[in-house]
Amino acid sequence: MLAVMSIPPAADRVRGPAIQVQGLEKSYEELCVLRGVDFEVARGSIFALLGSSEAGKTTVLKILCTLLKADIRDGPGQRLRCRDAGRRRT
Repeated sequence: MLAVMSIPPAADRVRGPAIQVQGLEKSYEELCVLRGVDFEVARGSIFALLGSSEAGKTTVLKILCTLLKADIRDGPGQRLRCRDAGRRRT
């Protein structure tokens, strides 16, 4: 007996990026730790999230894994009003 295997046509395959992030924002009280993060990860690709110490890499991953909630703006075009994480009080 001959085994037959078929590959579905491209129209039936899932299209688009595996991960798509647009305008991701997170703050802790008045401290902005993420502000407008955008990126896409193509299906089947390897993606590295690089940045300096305390740049927000772990926060992005926690949000993507649903361990942390991102901030939600009241409406389109509205920005969070918070102190920039890069400007620390001394």
